[in-house]
Amino acid sequence: MTSPLMVQARIVNELRDRLKAEHSLNDGDEALEDTLQGASDLPEMLADLLRKRERLIGYAKACRDIAAGNIDRASMYDRQEEAIRSLVAWALVESGLKKLPRDAAPDLVVYTTIGPAPLSIPDENAVPSEFCRYKEVYSPDRALIRSALERGERFNWATLCIPKPILVVRTR
Repeated sequence: MTSPLMVQARIVNELRDRLKAEHSLNDGDEALEDTLQGASDLPEMLADLLRKRERLIGYAKACRDIAAGNIDRASMYDRQEEAIRSLVAWALVESGLKKLPRDAAPDLVVYTTIGPAPLSIPDENAVPSEFCRYKEVYSPDRALIRSALERGERFNWATLCIPKPILVVRTR
């Protein structure tokens, strides 16, 4: 599938090659650049694409903002739920009720029970080693590998790839 943008880019490239050959022009020559700019819709097409890109960046940011707002809202609901749960548990224990009477809430079964004792470790450094487990994380040191490759060392398990072009776009 060939897009209109691809066609225009190829036309500009072909025209550039022909003009350079027929008129002994070099890349960067002002006459060549002016001719190429006027001979194609490519600059306008690229500008339209970049404007679309800016809109997409805005849409993505808006979606992330909405998602962040929803996460904050969900956290608020979680805190409210926990506050209600704690308040009901406190009221049942304080009043001496073991469960909520069925006639008070026929759609709910509510009672209190004693959970497991929570564990408290005020000073983790004081815990003997037989009560600890060790975690080891293995990951390549990318900066060290890059540095060695840039110095000329060669490895069969890592290489520096051909860098991709970076498009820089700033809005005014």
